[in-house]
Amino acid sequence: LDALEQLAVNALPGSLSGDLWSHPYLQFVNSYQARPNVADHVWKSDGPDAGMYGLAPQYECCTANFHQGYPKLIAGLFYEVPERNALVSTLWMPSRLNSSTDIGGGAAVGL
Repeated sequence: LDALEQLAVNALPGSLSGDLWSHPYLQFVNSYQARPNVADHVWKSDGPDAGMYGLAPQYECCTANFHQGYPKLIAGLFYEVPERNALVSTLWMPSRLNSSTDIGGGAAVGL
């Protein structure tokens, strides 16, 4: 779970611009520059603009998919265990859940 937290809280936000409109195809830890057309880049299979922030800097599929990280993470934060009439939190991160009355007696859970 520590690796998931590292990805969700650190890596995913680091790979998006503040307004969520741009991202690099390749995201680097502690990258200090993101510029296009670097002649001596170290990656050989991706283009010279792969580290640049943009709407679709390398492939269009990333633009269609990169927004899915948080909704998919949030969808899996809580699970119901019906045989125990319980809710299970799968990851320790800021979250809130208001359940229906037939799950956990209508519990409101906040982490």
